[in-house]
Amino acid sequence: MSLKGFIAYLSSTYGVRAILWGLISTGSALPTYDVNATEFRFDIDQDGQTEALVDGLLVLRFLFGFSGDTLTKNVTTTDSRRISADEIKTYLDENASELDVDGDGQTNALTDGLLLLRYLFGFRQELLIADALAITAFRVTPSDVETFLLARLDTDLDGFSDLEDAFVTDETEWFDTDANGIGNNEDVDDDGDGVFDIDDGYPLIAIGDLADTDSDGIPNLCDTSCLDAGMNNDIDDDGDGVTDDTDVFPLIAVGDETDTDSDGAPDTCDGDCLLRGMTADGDDDGDFVVDSEDLLPLVDKFGMVRVDPQLLGYPSDAVGALLDAIFAGDLATQAVMVLKNGHVIGERYAVGRRSEDLVTSWSVAKSLFAMAVGVAVEEGLIDSVDTPASQWLTEWQGTDKENITIRQILGMRSGFLPAGANNSVGGEDIFFSEDQTGFALGRLVEYEPGTAFKYVNSTAQLMEPLLKRSTGREANEYLFEKILRRIGVDPAKIGLWTDPAGNPMSYCCIDMRIEDFSRFGLLVLSGGLWRGDRILPEAFVANALTPWLEDSSSYYGFKWWILNDAYFNYGSMSTTNELLEMLSGVAPLTAVAALGYQGQSIYLFPEHDLLISRFSLYDHPPTQGYVLSTLEPPNFPDTCTGRNLCSWSEGEPIARMGVGDFLAAIGEFLRSPSVN
Repeated sequence: MSLKGFIAYLSSTYGVRAILWGLISTGSALPTYDVNATEFRFDIDQDGQTEALVDGLLVLRFLFGFSGDTLTKNVTTTDSRRISADEIKTYLDENASELDVDGDGQTNALTDGLLLLRYLFGFRQELLIADALAITAFRVTPSDVETFLLARLDTDLDGFSDLEDAFVTDETEWFDTDANGIGNNEDVDDDGDGVFDIDDGYPLIAIGDLADTDSDGIPNLCDTSCLDAGMNNDIDDDGDGVTDDTDVFPLIAVGDETDTDSDGAPDTCDGDCLLRGMTADGDDDGDFVVDSEDLLPLVDKFGMVRVDPQLLGYPSDAVGALLDAIFAGDLATQAVMVLKNGHVIGERYAVGRRSEDLVTSWSVAKSLFAMAVGVAVEEGLIDSVDTPASQWLTEWQGTDKENITIRQILGMRSGFLPAGANNSVGGEDIFFSEDQTGFALGRLVEYEPGTAFKYVNSTAQLMEPLLKRSTGREANEYLFEKILRRIGVDPAKIGLWTDPAGNPMSYCCIDMRIEDFSRFGLLVLSGGLWRGDRILPEAFVANALTPWLEDSSSYYGFKWWILNDAYFNYGSMSTTNELLEMLSGVAPLTAVAALGYQGQSIYLFPEHDLLISRFSLYDHPPTQGYVLSTLEPPNFPDTCTGRNLCSWSEGEPIARMGVGDFLAAIGEFLRSPSVN
């Protein structure tokens, strides 16, 4: 009898069952197989087809133990790529587990081989499995066997098995998500939800019955089943480019109407617009000033306008030279912004830094919190700057600190001395303290308050409990709501530091963009006005920028430095006339500054309506891990290790630009010939 006849005989004769059972070991445990987890294919000779009398016969011969020429004789075709007996035997040996069609843990010609051959001959249902399963078979139904085999067949050679291929004879298609008979490659709406794939947020998940206002395939609101399907809520329900959290009309697209502030409300609303449920925007530019009261209703009052410096009387090359001087060599400059007449005429950022990056104020924060005290005075929450602080700092009542005034605290004349020299930040232990407000309140009076200027961080930290107890708000919250928010500072782009005990740090520190520090400087430069709105009390601002005494010995106002002769005598310069010499030809000139650790600064030049913010990289204090920013993650960039800034890093410390050098560069800038 020929082999073909023998196969036919086996396929139809029930008596073979006894032979099969005798050849199959029962084993102790039945393995399970993931039918989809395979790259194996039953195209044994690799000719692009799977045929009974080629591939099926090769498997059957292999399982009967054939090898060499007897394995491949008269079987392989001219199209075969796997031809030699050794190649075929190696392939089958390496994939022996894939030949266990019935899943009994063994491979056998008269079970597994027979099942494959029957399938390839077209046998289905009971004819496929009759008397061809081992007694210990795991796959015992026709469906089980078919599924296993389909996962190992790829009729159209498209890389997808027949099991997962919706088009087993079409090599250009394989998936049909919506089962409409059109493959996903050709179908323009794969999930059949009526939203073209090109516009569909979820092209393979039909949105079902959920509301989808803008027909983008993303539901307005996503229920549990929707979430389980892999969807999320649409953040722009009407698809007008304005996210729902800021959209005045989140379910009505603004369409072709003008929307200056991009808030989803049109500047003006015609009849059709009104019928859609919209009304005209009452604040077209989104600057919190209603159009009826806004002198410039289409101009955002918070916008920082960049202009060509030549429009304001400064040659572009002069601005460039100033920026070059500030960034000369390696002065650790991180960011600079120059404003003239309230407009940005120059800005520059260190390599790897961007305008959106936050910078750290260090002691510049003192100048911000001082203005918050001024607002509290204006609101009547604090009687006067000449009121004893003990009215709110009740721990001082009945002590030698009872009569220390708020003015003395603002002017650094509290009677406190620096606490020690073991801290490079202000020479005080406060930066190491867990409860920094408690540390400040507990300081001892060491000289007559009001008689001498002593720069002491503890004195500045007293603004924190003073604000908290007088306003009923946390000091940093009060600062943000009363000042920073009103000048356009984004709450998502600010970090207001707290000590480990959770006390806001009013002597230090605030993280913001340099643009936002410049906004604050512009507010002070304008006497407390922001684009026509009174935010800071005019008299308080004037006092803040005025020396304590009208004599040559004073150079400090309310947490602002007055850069006069006295300052340079006190500070880094040796001759009292050096500032004037440096700025010869530039008169009159009044310079005030908010200054912080290692070069953080906001410089104001009132006569010239000029503001320059400069922020630098800084040495990490050894306690940086104990100071917390409210941002997540905290904005405390590694400005030390890679730039040889720190005493423990390799190389020489880089140069820093002192106040004198900075003002010298400003002098050169102000002496530049005008284009007018």
